[in-house]
This record gives sequence, structure tokens and C-alpha cells, in this order.
Amino acid sequence: MKIFEYKDGETTWVLAKDLTEAMALFDGSFGNFSYLDSINLKEVPKDEWKDMYLLDINEPEPDEDDEEYDEDNYHAGYLIIENFEEYVNRSTSSGVIACTEY
Repeated sequence: MKIFEYKDGETTWVLAKDLTEAMALFDGSFGNFSYLDSINLKEVPKDEWKDMYLLDINEPEPDEDDEEYDEDNYHAGYLIIENFEEYVNRSTSSGVIACTEY
């Protein structure tokens, strides 16, 4: 499986076996993808997966003075659920991983 990143103002990441499947996840079909060159879709290298995170946006980073605060548990101001590598290792099917649109 591979991770693909699509940017169109927001960023969306999908898990798919190849580019064709990734495109189908974005547009809902397995049609003619002649427009692929005109969009911003790229494969994310495996060595970057461990540094990309699923975040819980309902759990903002607490004040540094909070006694239970551990900065390693937070990224971009939110609680880390898991990194993309962990997600891929437990996933059994293709699909959307995350999106920056709340």
C-alpha cells in the first residue's frame, strides 16, 4: 500500500495500492484520468510516514505548566493519535487517512 497526498487549497491523504486507486478515491470513479497532470497529487515516500500524524482536534495542546503535559504527545497544537506509518501497518483496506479541512 502507498500513501498519496492531494492538495487543492486543503490537503487530503489516502491509502491506496496505486495511483489509479488513489484517483478513484478522490473522484469516485475508475474512469479516464487524463487530467492527472493538471492536479497536485503525489506519492508520499515511506520514510516520511513516521513524521506525519493523525491528530485529535478536540484535544488542544495544554499549557506547558500542566503537570501531565508531554510535548512529544502533541503536534501542531493537537494531541497525536498515531503517525501515518502506524496507521498503514494496522489498515486492512484503502481509503482516506486524513484531511486538513475541519
